[in-house]
Amino acid sequence: MGIFKAYDIRGIYPNEINEDIVYKIARAYVIKFKPKKVTAGMDMRLSSPKLFEVLIKGLTDQGCNVVNIGLVSTPMMYFSVWNYNYDGGLMISASHNPPEYNGVKMVGKGGVPISGESGIFDIGQMIQNKLPDSKNKGKVEELDVMQPYIQHSLKHSYIWSLKRFRVVLDTANAMGGPMSIEFFKHLNGELIHLYPELDGNFN
Repeated sequence: MGIFKAYDIRGIYPNEINEDIVYKIARAYVIKFKPKKVTAGMDMRLSSPKLFEVLIKGLTDQGCNVVNIGLVSTPMMYFSVWNYNYDGGLMISASHNPPEYNGVKMVGKGGVPISGESGIFDIGQMIQNKLPDSKNKGKVEELDVMQPYIQHSLKHSYIWSLKRFRVVLDTANAMGGPMSIEFFKHLNGELIHLYPELDGNFN
């Protein structure tokens, strides 16, 4: 299947990637990597909520516990896995691709990305066959990672030490917008923010 790339899974929704495929991907992820607890997040694409719902269902149906981190950027998903020492994480997103695309990004323990050779291609093969059912069902909890992520970022940034500055930032109606607003609340600088609202149409 062409949606299984070297660094993530992505394709045009719903022709190339859809709820049925994402559900199977989630189950195959649990079967292959055997995580006990993972985080799950999504971006603001119009198709993301439906795919996110079946992603969580697939993970829990296969016996994995899920920490729902909701609308986040991809780096925030990586951080959630690393900071809280979970077994992995998944993100519904197609990164820089146009709005008709969507996909799944996956990481393992420590927030280490899963590539084609380390698992994506295997999952692509696995979902073409019947997957074994799990006798157990995972649970879901929610976690807000925004402030922990911002505090970590501030700790490793020099920008907070500048006494006065002005920044013009264009976050293109994407997931960097909410995080940037919160980040600049902790700084002495002025943020001139272009296109901060989330827009799944990419307008």
